[in-house]
Amino acid sequence: MVEKKEKIWTYHCKILFSSSWEIRQLTITDHFVKSGHDKHGITNELIRKLMNKLNEIPTMKPKKKVGNRDIYVWERIPYNNKKYLIVFWFKDDREDHLWVRTCYPQKLKKKLRETNYK
Repeated sequence: MVEKKEKIWTYHCKILFSSSWEIRQLTITDHFVKSGHDKHGITNELIRKLMNKLNEIPTMKPKKKVGNRDIYVWERIPYNNKKYLIVFWFKDDREDHLWVRTCYPQKLKKKLRETNYK
């Protein structure tokens, strides 16, 4: 069985993250599609809108560390009377580029597994 390569989309942005990092690029993977979350209205556009809300958060600490990577799990993000969860990290240790692994409606939250972070 041949595994399909992950699709990614990279966008220019201007997000001030944790009052410290000016994020200029945002990469979104197709993991949310592979996981079926697109059936719940998750799109690249929605993820971009949610990530722009980082400007409103004064500080955020990583949820866990996998290898050298700090994993951020942002929960209960309000948007259009729903709440969402996003898993993301800094891409390749860059301080101006975030990598979004997945996003889904908060009510669908399941126990986060290590496979979500790879």
